[in-house]
Amino acid sequence: ADLFIIQSMADKQKYVLKLYRRGLKPKSDVIEILRACSREHVIEIVNWGESEGLWFEILEYGKHGTLRDMFRKGPVKDAQMLSIVRDLLSSIEHIHSRKIVHRDLKPENILVRTLKPLDLMLADFGIASLSDATQHFTTKSRTITYGAPEAAAGAVGNASDYWSLG
Repeated sequence: ADLFIIQSMADKQKYVLKLYRRGLKPKSDVIEILRACSREHVIEIVNWGESEGLWFEILEYGKHGTLRDMFRKGPVKDAQMLSIVRDLLSSIEHIHSRKIVHRDLKPENILVRTLKPLDLMLADFGIASLSDATQHFTTKSRTITYGAPEAAAGAVGNASDYWSLG
């Protein structure tokens, strides 16, 4: 998909338009569950649908960039890192309670909603899966650097997300 920063004409608020390439469609079951999730540490999907054969999502805008951007600014103090891990753990537990496995957790897919207090949100659920099982098999699409060893063979589950957090 291609991403664009857009602005509402009504209230001038910024959003991200995720425009899928022709022939690609987001996973409607995952999107509907995400839309019902708590906004605490999970990106808001404001709207989604199809227009003239192209699928789209309108997403909350993380104006402070990604966790990777934050790390590039210099060392993170222990207390702040503990806060980051707690927030992300809470996020992962929340999506797992809704049967969603993210499958591509990495600093680039964690957006910074606010800096003070630090508020992070999981984003980019493009390859997320629904799973009732402890582990299921799927495609090998993911960022291998953060992927659990079993994910290289296509086996993913909740434990895969925890590995990526680590």
